[in-house]
Amino acid sequence: MECNGVNMAPEIMKREDSSDTNFNVYVGSETGFLKGICFGLETPMMKELSDYDKSKKPVPIKTLSWTDPNNRKDLLVGLIDRTVKVYNTKLRAFTQEKRVQLSDEGESQLVSLSQLDDKYLVGLENGKISYWNPADSKSTIELKAGNHLSCVKSCPQDSSLFVTGGKENDVKIWKLDSGTTEPIWKARNVPHVLELRVPVWVQDAAFLPQTTDLVAIASRYGQLRLYDTKMDNRNRPVINMEFSDHPAMCISPTRNDRQVIVGSAQGKVGLVDIRNYGKEKVVHLFHGFNGSVRSIVADENTPYFVSCGLDRFLYLHNLNNRSPVKKLFLKSRLTGVQITKDFLAQLVNNSDDLQSSWHNIDMSVLPGAPVPTNAERELIGGPSPKKFRKSKVTS
Repeated sequence: MECNGVNMAPEIMKREDSSDTNFNVYVGSETGFLKGICFGLETPMMKELSDYDKSKKPVPIKTLSWTDPNNRKDLLVGLIDRTVKVYNTKLRAFTQEKRVQLSDEGESQLVSLSQLDDKYLVGLENGKISYWNPADSKSTIELKAGNHLSCVKSCPQDSSLFVTGGKENDVKIWKLDSGTTEPIWKARNVPHVLELRVPVWVQDAAFLPQTTDLVAIASRYGQLRLYDTKMDNRNRPVINMEFSDHPAMCISPTRNDRQVIVGSAQGKVGLVDIRNYGKEKVVHLFHGFNGSVRSIVADENTPYFVSCGLDRFLYLHNLNNRSPVKKLFLKSRLTGVQITKDFLAQLVNNSDDLQSSWHNIDMSVLPGAPVPTNAERELIGGPSPKKFRKSKVTS
């Protein structure tokens, strides 16, 4: 059963196998399930790729990344208990599973996981960063990035370069082959306001495309900051923008020059222009979100981006439009998303029909989609109960 150009019945959203379906979106959840999504011209298809074991307590997926961002064949899945899995998208199976064992790591949870050459760059919440070899379960390099670590993000232009940050743990840039266990660059906080120190909490970070000098971060205190390591400003942010009154949870660069997408804990997602220092602005806000946004990934070849969060929906947006192209209900709270290299390549060729072909398909009311409880609705800040009434699916 092909995903593109075929009118598929709504029940395909049930967990069915399809040997000729190529998934172009992969999503991780708090229940530990990896889900494959195929965005087609009509009805998208979803399949849960992880096996369910009732005898074990679910372990949330913390991070998703590609072992090789260029071919995007193997997906690296990191669980908060430091379990590492490798999912092969061609074989459609998990080919490796190991647990990261580090010296004196205690019970610290996994924060980040990425691959460099044949080793993994592992970051733990206690600040320990390890260049870990899965073959012999030994670390060749161990770094200490500070307590309460929240993010470790590699540079696409230089895989040995990465940025770290966390709660009261300001931005640091490291280089694995620098020959030192100290960061090569440290950020300084903004000046005091009314003689009071401004708190720091780096939740997410990203290197901007085509450069190793510009790093944008999302703060739990609602700020968007941009650092230019080549500028002589005492290592302080060149842009310090108040994006939201609520925590900024994730950030993603886009194919547009010096524009980033930022998502907050209350569902505020915006496209922010940071080309001119001192003249940064929100281009527009995107609609459709009903809860905390945990992951955003923008396609580098098309104007589309996907996002997910605690409201259990996967969203597809166009950078140029505020309203979502589509949102899919995936039953569990979502923690991360990744896209394939040819993400929506065929859909872009039919972009005029993309919105209209999905207009009457509401995945949130398909059979099996549960109605949220009052407690869940209050948690995610969702709409009133009347909007969750089941209705007949039209095609």
